[in-house]
Amino acid sequence: MPSPSPSRREGGRVCFVIIVLFNYRDHQFTMPRILITRAEDDAQYTAQKLQALSYDALIDPILRIYPTEWKEPDWNTVAAIIVTSHNALRGFEEHTVPRDKFFFPVGARTARELRDRGYIHVTGTVEKSDDLSFPIKMQIRPGQGALMHLTSEHAHDAFYAVLEAESYKIDVRHVYHAEESKKLQEATLSALRRGEVKGVLFYSARTATIFQQLIQRHGAAETLRQVHALCLSSSVAGACEKNMWKSVAAAEVPTQDRLMDCLAKTIPSHS
Repeated sequence: MPSPSPSRREGGRVCFVIIVLFNYRDHQFTMPRILITRAEDDAQYTAQKLQALSYDALIDPILRIYPTEWKEPDWNTVAAIIVTSHNALRGFEEHTVPRDKFFFPVGARTARELRDRGYIHVTGTVEKSDDLSFPIKMQIRPGQGALMHLTSEHAHDAFYAVLEAESYKIDVRHVYHAEESKKLQEATLSALRRGEVKGVLFYSARTATIFQQLIQRHGAAETLRQVHALCLSSSVAGACEKNMWKSVAAAEVPTQDRLMDCLAKTIPSHS
């Protein structure tokens, strides 16, 4: 059988390339699009997680994080520092926090960044603040010094009561401010109106509440009827108005990994 002419072989290559590109674009189009409502820095981190799981990420921060001024304590009176949000790390970048202080972080990412910054006593890493009391009591005695909690003005932490009942002193420092967005991005509204968004991730009750208020303000509440609300915890899910959504689901444990499990169960990626 005669071999194909050069022009026919080149044509074959062209057709092959076009088919491959078409299939790739088709695959991209069918990846479920998930809206991330976290602050920008955390949203980028979550987007990488979603992309690795074959989801298309759309970012629209509902809160913007700004460090606030705060007065440093006499560090000799501080036994340990509690960091329950990665956002708090921005709040003491300009401060001279002693490297030998004990840190009790929530979340592996926060713990990792503290170690990367050179803090040598990053201990008792837990995945939710309710579990902080046990590692703290294992390392710090009441009367040894204050437990300084770096947080925002909107934080409400139940673990205070457990520790205070055993004579621990909590020194709360508001080191960052979370400013609410006044409107949703046009790209978000367009994607919702075209039915492209399959789910919205919520990491706090405050964010869920603000998002629903904004979507109503834009007159686009009906766009959520085919969208799943995916929440970090049952308390976050409680802030979602169930009649607005196709469904409201919560992670079994309030961690990033369990939220990704909840997403995969609710909206399979078909990867």
